[in-house]
Amino acid sequence: MVDFLKTLGRKFVAGFLILLPFLLAYLLIGGFVDLMVLLTQPLEDVLPHLGLMSPTARHVAVLGLLFSIFVVVGLVKDTKPAQRRGVWIEREFFFKFPPYRLVRDITRPAGRRRHTQHASRAGRAEPGDSDSWVHR
Repeated sequence: MVDFLKTLGRKFVAGFLILLPFLLAYLLIGGFVDLMVLLTQPLEDVLPHLGLMSPTARHVAVLGLLFSIFVVVGLVKDTKPAQRRGVWIEREFFFKFPPYRLVRDITRPAGRRRHTQHASRAGRAEPGDSDSWVHR
């Protein structure tokens, strides 16, 4: 009976670990959809109500607008003024928040992390440095 319970427990843990990534992906996708709905609601309220558009068509149009905004921000982030501003924002605001530094250091590749630590210790974070808050 004890062997049966041990085997059953091992099989349960193995099955759980196999299905865990799928469960996490499902939860993340559901959270992303909820976030997109929350982001589109203010835009939908600002846009003029066109009598010809159904609520579904308005929602799709706002999602397209939001996608366009994301693309434009992604293009602007590569400009020199945006990178300088990003370095300044990171240095003045985000570095004062310790969990940000922890997550940032964990998510940086090892080579960039080493270069960033030397540049930030010397106090010379340049827009072209890997110390930029905007990753390519």
